[in-house]
Amino acid sequence: MRTLIGVTFAMLLAGTAAAQKIISFPTQDGGVIYADNCGKGDRAIVLAHGGRFKKESWNKQALTLASAGFRVLALDFRGYGKFPGPGDSDPLSAPLELDVLAAVR
Repeated sequence: MRTLIGVTFAMLLAGTAAAQKIISFPTQDGGVIYADNCGKGDRAIVLAHGGRFKKESWNKQALTLASAGFRVLALDFRGYGKFPGPGDSDPLSAPLELDVLAAVR
């Protein structure tokens, strides 16, 4: 029985992983944010990394949330990943709230 449950859960995660894609969207101050988008649903969650991490650091949590019926957006803040635009050279003093607001919109 445990094996059947494990295989079923793995298949759900594999299906969700296939649906994960990288998207981009503009910020209010002219930058471009890149994020992993996965899952479907009326409810959405924005995952924002901290410190030395990046959007891929959320993969396990994003897939788990997506399999629970959420749409999940894991973003890279300016200065991380592919972000081109204002503040990308000094992310610690950049207006990171604009990145989160763009993700929510």
